[in-house]
Amino acid sequence: QQKPPLGRATGIDVWTEPNGAMRTFAFIAAGQRGVAVVNVTDVTDPQFVKVFEPIKIEDDNVIHADSRAVDVHVIGDHVVYAYSGFGVIAHTIADLIEPPPPGIDPTEIWSKGNTGEIEFDYRPETVGEFRLHQQEGYEGIDAEALYMEHTDIGGRVVFYVAYGHGGVARLDFTDPSDPTLLELADTVGEATSLALSNGRIYVADQSGGIALFK
Repeated sequence: QQKPPLGRATGIDVWTEPNGAMRTFAFIAAGQRGVAVVNVTDVTDPQFVKVFEPIKIEDDNVIHADSRAVDVHVIGDHVVYAYSGFGVIAHTIADLIEPPPPGIDPTEIWSKGNTGEIEFDYRPETVGEFRLHQQEGYEGIDAEALYMEHTDIGGRVVFYVAYGHGGVARLDFTDPSDPTLLELADTVGEATSLALSNGRIYVADQSGGIALFK
């Protein structure tokens, strides 16, 4: 009956410090448990750094997130998560690998008291967010950000995101603090995952089978 600390983990990427410390961290998409960071420098003794849901504010109240982390990619100094109902969010690596204060359970780094007031909250804020339903012309779309891939096009970081029944979104993520929508391509079914190869996008499209784009 307890919540597993890594939820239903569905995505992972690994990063090693480029300096002499050479610590290695796994960034995990932990389903409804949210964002997870594990120090895996010693693979025989992995250690939780932090596990948390993104900060969600509704009607001036901090509330629990009601969606799930699905996929994750490390890009430069940032970690980018596909977070279903949230969309696509970015954190800095420095924020994610910073441990909470001593005495704080790394799997419970924020808490609300019985009165609804925040007792403590050590979650890092996102540096950038993309939400499809907040884009002009797509306000009525209720689609989940699922699996994604990225590429470098002339120094520009471009993400391709399987957006469920919304299709495939192409995002400019060169500036993680200001991701922008370049294009949204519809599919027959629901885009759940995709792969990039030789200038083409291959989309797993549920009932639509496979969808191909240049």
